[in-house]
Amino acid sequence: MRDTRWEINEEKTHLLREGYWPEPLGIGATLPEQFHGLYQREKVCLIGFAESSYEAPWLDRDFEFWGLNNLNDYLDTDRRPFTRWFNLHRPEDMVKDWTSQWPKHQAWLRTLRTLPVYTPIVWADCPTSVAYPKEQVERFPFGWYHASSIDWMIALAMLEGFTEIRLYGLNMTETSEPISARACIEFWLGMAVARGIKVVVPEVSHLFKIFHLVQSNIQYGFEEFHLIERRQH
Repeated sequence: MRDTRWEINEEKTHLLREGYWPEPLGIGATLPEQFHGLYQREKVCLIGFAESSYEAPWLDRDFEFWGLNNLNDYLDTDRRPFTRWFNLHRPEDMVKDWTSQWPKHQAWLRTLRTLPVYTPIVWADCPTSVAYPKEQVERFPFGWYHASSIDWMIALAMLEGFTEIRLYGLNMTETSEPISARACIEFWLGMAVARGIKVVVPEVSHLFKIFHLVQSNIQYGFEEFHLIERRQH
């Protein structure tokens, strides 16, 4: 029997007949209603840069897959079923912080036609830019508390009523994010669990692990040194 769950519904997607989204979408809301039949499912995988990203259930059509930032430089995104993308940064900050990476990323964004990209405000030169629904998310308890793109993504999944959230490729230890980023992600995952949402992280993930300081006399550069010492107990 043919699986039709991913086939385009012509009645709902007449705007896609020419292969383009309205340009730009320019709305302060979640995924536009007319595209729910294309993308929205009950389960979602948030995908990051660490090795466990390859453990995601890429062939399971019950999941949405959300990527972020310049992950497209590291994963063959054209061959993977990503349904939404996130770049929760201001363009002026990208120009300053991403330097040589920004023009390449900007050029990639301009090529998109059916992949919604959530941004702080609508980016005029990104055809599929969607303004992230910040005000709606901030109505959650402690809704103002965010330290990375990932917790904003978790909050959006909660807002839209997903029943399962999985995180792959997201360790939040050896990262340039704020120190509180990992704790903030764990907070929002806890909020999700409290609402009856199933949360799954791979065993190799650094999330939900105990971290503590270790004192030693190891000589840096001359003896084996590990920034993170992983123990089973």
